Amino acid sequence: MMNQCWIIVLSAMLIITGICAEEAVTKLTVSAGAHQKVPLCIVTIGNDQELYEIAQIVARDFSFSGQWQVTVEPNAQIPTKTAVEQFAKNGFPAVFFLNKNGSSVEWRLYDAFSAQMLASKKQSIMSSKSMTAHAIADDVWPSLTNQSGFFSTKIAYCVLKKTNSAKGNAKHLYIADYDGSNVQILVDLPTINVAPRWNRDVHCPLLFYSEYTDRNVRLMFSTMDGKRAMVSNFDGVNMLPSFSSDGKKAVFCASRGQGVSQLYFCDKSSLSCLVNNGGNNVAPTFAADDNTIFFCSDFQTGSPQIFSLDLVSSHLNRITTGGFCVSPDYSRIRNQLVYVKTVCGVMQLFIYDVMTKKHQQLTTDVANKEECCWSSCGNYLLFSVEDAHGIGRIAIQSLLTGERKFVTEPSLNCSYPHWSPRYMSNSLNQIQVQRGIEQVKRLTIAAQ
Repeated sequence: MMNQCWIIVLSAMLIITGICAEEAVTKLTVSAGAHQKVPLCIVTIGNDQELYEIAQIVARDFSFSGQWQVTVEPNAQIPTKTAVEQFAKNGFPAVFFLNKNGSSVEWRLYDAFSAQMLASKKQSIMSSKSMTAHAIADDVWPSLTNQSGFFSTKIAYCVLKKTNSAKGNAKHLYIADYDGSNVQILVDLPTINVAPRWNRDVHCPLLFYSEYTDRNVRLMFSTMDGKRAMVSNFDGVNMLPSFSSDGKKAVFCASRGQGVSQLYFCDKSSLSCLVNNGGNNVAPTFAADDNTIFFCSDFQTGSPQIFSLDLVSSHLNRITTGGFCVSPDYSRIRNQLVYVKTVCGVMQLFIYDVMTKKHQQLTTDVANKEECCWSSCGNYLLFSVEDAHGIGRIAIQSLLTGERKFVTEPSLNCSYPHWSPRYMSNSLNQIQVQRGIEQVKRLTIAAQ
């Protein structure tokens, strides 16, 4: 049993962070400085440099939320009960040990007051230190916070590149770790590539995006090693796919030469038009039951609004009224939508609770926010922030503390961010990649 002091510390921390979705939203206006960080010590066994660097990345992961004050200490010896209890005397209610053993890292989490182990596991060393560290942090995080880990997630976004081409500037696709680190360019063709969307196969990350050509805007996908293939090539626009939780259903936008975008549903290599209302219908996102989608359309009022559509009954319901409402994204953890709405001429973030049917404005500053989406854990929002000169940066805002962090450099003009689910592997295992591509083929075949 956990020592009562540890229970008090942990309970206090969970109250501070606001596990419940409703609490997290209402605490958005509370400044981060009002929260007291909980001390946590990470100790590496032995003098292995790679292990120490992994520990440093884990510490950065744990510190990201603002909940923990993390210290990393090298230690050449296996800890004794007395040594663990000493951490409690030094002000650490919890201590986390890392020990490298061949091709794996063993971790153990202790209640320092009682010197009892709370959790342990072995993690195979992956192809990079950051991937190994993120996987460890994901496994430990639930024991520390009673929340799911999100450190193995990826973000994708577009960067405007000025060129001397007669066709104008290009937009390249970049991917990075959840916090903007380990940036990689994925698509660097001298064309405009926009609106990246991640798939939902946790063992095979794929990134879908739309590429401008001379005749249309076609839907493409890329593996993490840059192998690209076409998905949908109808006349007009083909973009913004959304996938069901099992990856077997997809909805995407296509105009098919009609001048306006409609929603198309793909299941088992069949394609059907979900809406054909004469308006522009974009940005579909699946609800938790996979039988409902939310999307944006201007067909009723001439100004874009957010709708829900029951895929079984075909019942359509308008969620928003007034204003200019775009970019819906659904969180399965919270059962909530985030979207963007104009308020006094400024694009602001709003949350809609599907259960209570209540809307709440989250931001009030003067910068325009665009293309918002959820983290897989439901505690953070990713979006672009545009300055007065039209230059965009990618930002993450915490619903636990209200803190906003920029994850791209101010020298870059960035847009269209999207946050992946937590992938179980970022490897280039060809069997996994081929399985992911086979799943995509259902959409590709249907969209010909």
